[in-house]
Parts: sequence; structure tokens; C-alpha cells
Amino acid sequence: MPVQTTYEIEHVASVEGAVVDGQLKNINSGPAVGAVPFGRIVTRENAAGAVALPNASDDVTIRGMGAAVRMQDQVADASDVLQYEDEQDVSILDFGVIYLRPEDAVTYGAPVFVRFAAGGGGTALGSVRSDADTATAVALPGAKFMSSAAGGALCPVRIRLS
Repeated sequence: MPVQTTYEIEHVASVEGAVVDGQLKNINSGPAVGAVPFGRIVTRENAAGAVALPNASDDVTIRGMGAAVRMQDQVADASDVLQYEDEQDVSILDFGVIYLRPEDAVTYGAPVFVRFAAGGGGTALGSVRSDADTATAVALPGAKFMSSAAGGALCPVRIRLS
């Protein structure tokens, strides 16, 4: 097992799926159905509270649960990806501000659209963007961008679903 021998004095200001600050927030949890990357919007998969990435517009507008929160103690998988694995409990922010990585450029105060199907602008289910991308993304009620950002850059997103 490799041993860490160097340490950074300055760290990045934000990471995908990190809660922005200590303001009022609410975090729920549920077991994952399939892999769930940090910083993706998730949906209620069944009455037992299992969660998954959305694959229909109702998964966002009716059953949307919030964003998968990055956990500090999570270990990368064999492909060096940090995510929740199948059947692992997912921490879900349904009220508060979280860093997400939009697919395209976004504007402060604009509504948040969530991808539920592959489209011209991207294929990552549960990712956020500025528009419906030819009917493959839909607005998440109660969510808005808290700053302007370029596509692929981290952006704080306010979520108020509870």
C-alpha cells in the first residue's frame, strides 16, 4: 500500500458534491441502486427509500430527492472513481447549498435543470445544466444556481426540496 509522503499547504476551495458552508442544511440517506457519483441529483427508486440516478422526467420533478453529498472517508474504486457503490448508503442534501459541476455555462439565479436521458449536451444522468437540452433534462423545483459558472466549472447550487 502506498504511503503519502507529501502534503499540500493550500487546498482547493471546493470539490464536487461538497456542502458549501455551515448554513442550515438537511441531509437524508438511502441505499443506492447502482453506482451514484458525488454531486449528482438522485431520485427515490422505490417505497423503501432506495435511491438512483434519474431516468425519466418524473424522477426529477416528482421523485427528486436532492444531491449526492461527497463523503470524506470514501475510498476510490478500482477505476479511481469516488462514488457511492451499489447498495451503499447515499447521503442526500435536500435543503442547503452544495457544489455541483454543470454541463454548460450557467447564470446566477437561474433554475437548475437535471439530465434524465442522454442528449446533445451530455450523457451523465443526474448532472445539472442551464436548459432542457432538447427534452433530455427538466427543471428541478426549488433549485437555483448561486453563481455564474462556465460549463465544467464548480458552481454552488441552492436546493430546497424539503
